[in-house]
Amino acid sequence: MNLGLGEGILILFIAFVVVGPKDLPKIGRAIGKALRQLRGLYGSVKQEMNLDEELTALRKTVGAERGAPEELSALNRELKQLGTLIDPGKH
Repeated sequence: MNLGLGEGILILFIAFVVVGPKDLPKIGRAIGKALRQLRGLYGSVKQEMNLDEELTALRKTVGAERGAPEELSALNRELKQLGTLIDPGKH
């Protein structure tokens, strides 16, 4: 949402008329504080989402690594069978 100079002046004028010149600075500070808090909240949510994506990728990697010993055992069994087929006297 992009506001031009004209829209900004119109909003300030309406706020000046509705709120009055005395309370306008307080309202401006409150709005600024709320916007800073929203930006901080957005940043923390974004960081949490990034951490969640990294954790999911790490879980996939760990899951793949857990299957490696089973794959090695199966490969070892196949090699033993091949060895028996090639030279039945040794095994």
